[in-house]
Amino acid sequence: MPDILDSGIYEDPPDETHDWRIFIGPHADYYIHQWQALRSGHWWSFNFPAFLVGGLWMIYRKMYLTTLLYLLIVLGIDYLEAFILQRISPAPWMYPASNILSTLLLAVVVGFAGNWLYFEESQWKIDRLKRRYPERPLLERKLARAGGTSYLSLGILFLILFFLALLANFNLTI
Repeated sequence: MPDILDSGIYEDPPDETHDWRIFIGPHADYYIHQWQALRSGHWWSFNFPAFLVGGLWMIYRKMYLTTLLYLLIVLGIDYLEAFILQRISPAPWMYPASNILSTLLLAVVVGFAGNWLYFEESQWKIDRLKRRYPERPLLERKLARAGGTSYLSLGILFLILFFLALLANFNLTI
């Protein structure tokens, strides 16, 4: 008696790259190539949008936890710079120079870590969705919704940053 699995009734589940493509949305080919390289042990890659706009790229790619961590790191670095520079009373040009240097250093780190950060957060979300929604059509809808990009999140972040800049400009506090 033939096995039901050998009868062709059931299709093989789609490979991992199929789920990645659905989850990533725009520019899936770039990220699939990068993620396959990460899986095969090639850790060095550079993501120019992550380098150039860091947190904005993260929020656009729906990396909300990573964005929050990034913003906390930026604030921590800024406060640490201010604390150290107030203690040593440097020349007036040192604070802007220190700020530019730390911003550039963080941008380089995010540029080199961007593909890895996106892969790790995405794979965590994909695995969680696969456990929660084992049926393929529903899973694919959930993958597309959870992944992709978000102009709305980017717009909300811009509004928050604009509001905070206004508060800082007028020396107001929340």
